[in-house]
Amino acid sequence: MFTVLLALLLNPALANGNGKTGVSTQGCAQCHGGGTGSTTAEISGPAQLAPGETGDYILTVSNSDMSHGGLDVSATGGSLQAGSNNQLKSGEITHSSKTAMASGIVTFDFKWTAPASEGDFSLKGAGNAVNGDGQSRGDTPSSPVTFNITVKAAATDDTAEPTDDTSQPTDDTSVPTDDTSQPTDDSNVGGGDDSNTDSGGKDDGCGCSATPGVGGAALVGLIGLGMLRRRRA
Repeated sequence: MFTVLLALLLNPALANGNGKTGVSTQGCAQCHGGGTGSTTAEISGPAQLAPGETGDYILTVSNSDMSHGGLDVSATGGSLQAGSNNQLKSGEITHSSKTAMASGIVTFDFKWTAPASEGDFSLKGAGNAVNGDGQSRGDTPSSPVTFNITVKAAATDDTAEPTDDTSQPTDDTSVPTDDTSQPTDDSNVGGGDDSNTDSGGKDDGCGCSATPGVGGAALVGLIGLGMLRRRRA
């Protein structure tokens, strides 16, 4: 029993094979080191969520010299939910056991739910690439990483589709009524001729001209002839 406790104290990696929390902001170098290659950790996922919305995130650990990896992720607000190959422990995401890499890469999926209020939040993460021998030596931890998330309500779209008032205009250019009817002929065709006669007088319809002319001269002549006959008598 004493031997097991001593081994745990001297080799903390054995005690943390099922995950470790509280190192997301400082990294795993306090326990692990001495490995080869360069380890990178990267968090990916939506950079903006609405209040109360849940997003899917992935932390990727890369090191082509190592065979397994682990992680620790914390959040400055909201809540985390574990994925398929990790666990929620003390409010943080960490590995449940060392996870094998494929071609020097291992990914850990998890979820984060935004708080009900708007604001700027961040995910803090640390990755660790290990050789899988169960010891803390010969491993290469990554530097801590930060992924910023903006929580903001979606803007309301007030640009509704305008009503199409460009309907076909009413055609007021109807064919006009033809008022150019044939004029009434007031010139009495074949009727009485009330125009001035050739003598310059107006025909009163009695066969006498109202204008003095040849008839008047004949009358004067007859009167004169009568007076001449009286004198001779």
